[in-house]
Amino acid sequence: MSHLRRRRIIKPTAVVDLDGVIADYFPVFEQKFNKEFNTDISKIETDKHDIFELLRTKYGVGPFNAFLQEFEREGNLRTLDVLPYAKEFLGQLDQSGHRILALTARPESTEQDTQYWLENNELPYHELAFRRHKADHLRYRMAMGWPNIKFMIEDNATTANKVAEIGINSYLLNMPYNQEQTHESVIRVNSLQEVLNHEIK
Repeated sequence: MSHLRRRRIIKPTAVVDLDGVIADYFPVFEQKFNKEFNTDISKIETDKHDIFELLRTKYGVGPFNAFLQEFEREGNLRTLDVLPYAKEFLGQLDQSGHRILALTARPESTEQDTQYWLENNELPYHELAFRRHKADHLRYRMAMGWPNIKFMIEDNATTANKVAEIGINSYLLNMPYNQEQTHESVIRVNSLQEVLNHEIK
């Protein structure tokens, strides 16, 4: 009789942002916002890390937050398009043995709509978490012994920087609004395929 125990295989965790990486959020948001405020936000300089902060400053925190809450209550998150290649990207992560953590800065009040969108579009994932401060959440997981967080893909430069600072491979999907300086360990990519090229050998 063998006294050898089978070692538990711990899958590497891929942390994936939703809006701007998997979900085509901004065109729908832009259309609704322009109609509500009679404006054209495409003309606003978007070389900052967070267009939302620019809009809060320009239109006021109260009006902006009220609009955002109504935008979410209307069910817009259920009907977003899936960005090109996103489904294939998640599928290849899943097939290559990764555990997929979908980590979004959306409020927890959007959980039902977010789950509906993921499942209605048949997007593979293993866990869904709602955290505005994503790097802090990942740091906490690591401190609690969560194993093998391999990488994160983001479109927010500030978040990508903070994730890189805690020693996780951090990919930043190049966008016009995230062109500020980044941490030396952040890897800028122009497509999700580039992430796979780095992470799946």
